[in-house]
Parts: sequence; C-alpha cells; structure tokens
Amino acid sequence: MDKGINHSNAKKIYIMLTKTKTSIAKLIKNVNKCNYTHSSISLNRDLSELYSFGRRRLHNFLIAGFIKENVRDGVYAWNQDAPTRLFELEVSEESYNKIIGIIDSFKKNYKKHKYNMIGLFAIQLNRSMKRKWRYVCSQFVAKCLIESGAIKELPKDIWLMSPDDLPNIKGMNEIYTGALKGVLDGIENNEF
Repeated sequence: MDKGINHSNAKKIYIMLTKTKTSIAKLIKNVNKCNYTHSSISLNRDLSELYSFGRRRLHNFLIAGFIKENVRDGVYAWNQDAPTRLFELEVSEESYNKIIGIIDSFKKNYKKHKYNMIGLFAIQLNRSMKRKWRYVCSQFVAKCLIESGAIKELPKDIWLMSPDDLPNIKGMNEIYTGALKGVLDGIENNEF
C-alpha cells in the first residue's frame, strides 16, 4: 500500500480480468498466450459501470473502441462461466478523482478512440507501439492507474501491458477468482 494514502479518505477501485469464449478472446489468447483476455476498470463495487476497450456491438468485434460495460449484460450475460479474477485497489481520493477525469476525457472523445489491433500484435512481439487514440483493454486500464497516480510504476511499458500483467501491480488485492457468475453472487451477497 502506498504510504501517501490517507486511509480515512481512501477510495477503492476494481480491476476485473475475464476470459470469455468469444472469437476475439480466442484470437487474443492465441496471439498473446494470455490466461485472461480482457480487463476492465470500475469505480464502484457493484461493477455496474466498467470501462475498457472492446467491441461496441455485441455481435461484431471489428467495431471496437472505448466502451462502458455492465457485468450483468452484453458479452458478460452470455459468458457467465467465463474464468474471472477481480482485484481491489485502494487509492487516494485525489487519484480516484483523476481516474474519473481520465474516463470522462475518453467519454468525450468516444468516437476518436479505437481498438489498437496492431498494438495487440505488437505486445506479442514485445514491441512498444504507441498509437494516438488507440488502446487495447489492458493499456487503457494501465493508463488510468499510472496517469492518475494511483500506482507508482507498472510492471512493464504501458504499451506492452496485457491483462495477465495487471495482477503484478503493487497493491492489487485479489478478492475473487472463479466463474463470472460468482462475481454477481458476491455482489448480491455483499461479499466484496
């Protein structure tokens, strides 16, 4: 835990990793050899608003970019058995507010932000490839964490981050591992 956080004013954010059975998830797994193929960040415990980069249309992964997800619908609704890891990270109120600002900026520029398909392959080749307005899910989550000051350092360059790298961030507290439906049960039963 960062010694600079005033725990009485601390906020919690949530990072969720999943591996669905979608065609793009299978491609990501094959390209990057990841255990988990998608990552999202949420500012609320009930995960009703998760932010990430992914498909914008349920049945078309080619139209992809910055997205707002809900753990109860969309791709998640038909992948309730998807392997999932949920992490909690305590952050300062200042960092929390900065993450809100970063997300708001992405919302305002929604149409410009696209999925970084070339960057996905660059990760596999271990080549850092920054592309304006383009991210993969794990690059976006890492950007929120590092630029807000929520964390001091990433385990590797932001443009090389995959979902499997996120648990290696100092301070991440794993609060659930199992099927996605268990996350919903945990939320309903106030276990998280």
